[in-house]
Amino acid sequence: GEMLAEALAAPACGLLERLLLPGAALGPHGTEAVCAALPPVLQVLDLAANACGDRGAKSAGDALRRCPGLRRLGLTANDISAEGARLLAPAIRDHAALEELHAAGNRVGDRGATAIAAALRVTRAPFARLLLGDNVNVAAAGAKALSGSITASSTLTELRLCRALVGPEGARALGAALAETRALKVLELAWCKLRADGARHIAEGLRRTNTLVRLGLSRNSLGDKGIFELVSNGLETCKSLKELDLCHNAVGPEGAKRLAAMLEKKNFVLALLEFTGNKLDAGAQAALVGLAGRARTKPAPRCVAPYPAQPPASERWERESHGGHTRAHAMGRQSGQ
Repeated sequence: GEMLAEALAAPACGLLERLLLPGAALGPHGTEAVCAALPPVLQVLDLAANACGDRGAKSAGDALRRCPGLRRLGLTANDISAEGARLLAPAIRDHAALEELHAAGNRVGDRGATAIAAALRVTRAPFARLLLGDNVNVAAAGAKALSGSITASSTLTELRLCRALVGPEGARALGAALAETRALKVLELAWCKLRADGARHIAEGLRRTNTLVRLGLSRNSLGDKGIFELVSNGLETCKSLKELDLCHNAVGPEGAKRLAAMLEKKNFVLALLEFTGNKLDAGAQAALVGLAGRARTKPAPRCVAPYPAQPPASERWERESHGGHTRAHAMGRQSGQ
């Protein structure tokens, strides 16, 4: 770290704009030395996986003060606790240019998440992306604090909270924030223990949002009940959403049937549905996923076909999901209903 700091202090590095040091084994002392020698024009700093701890988080705050144009700060996997997040937060609050904070894989907990959220609510920076996944000790209280940042910010477009203990209580706060957000486009909540109740709260926010483009809900034990809650409480009326991740949620044929009916609605367009790892065979899964992104147009006038017409996609899906039985049951609304 000291040798690198000496090199950074040389005139030749005075115009350096990007410094990427993931896995450089800097440790707390080396991180401190590097941050104290950064050129003021630096725009991107990545210190991921350097075991810098809370002392390194404080040094990262010093780097923000030293580099007024810093746009992206990477602190992933550095064993930063709530105390480190608390030390970093004032620098985030006072910075005028920061757009991204990558802090996944730490242990900031609810107190750390709350400190960061408080900074984001009042910063003047055009802050857009917050990556806090794999902070497994962030729970409902942290999710509630971050929900306030979603509501307050006109620039926050992406929040990743994968593997946090959000649960239904935290999902309620996030759903309320979705209903009021002016900017959020991506919300990733994989492994967040939402279950069916949490899905309902998120769906209630989907009913009112007009900004969200991607929603990640994989590995949340939603089951068929969670899919029914998600669809009926807001998903089927959400016009902005284009990507939905429902992988590994123990969804069976009934839940998939409900999704298929939604996907065939003419006013609902989903470009990407991720659905691996559920309780469907490969053919049924492929048929369901294939419904996403299809052009939906007004049906042509009926005419007598010279040979049996191809059944609707939802009927083909249901045949495949029930082992290829020849009898098909039409799904969704019939014409004229």
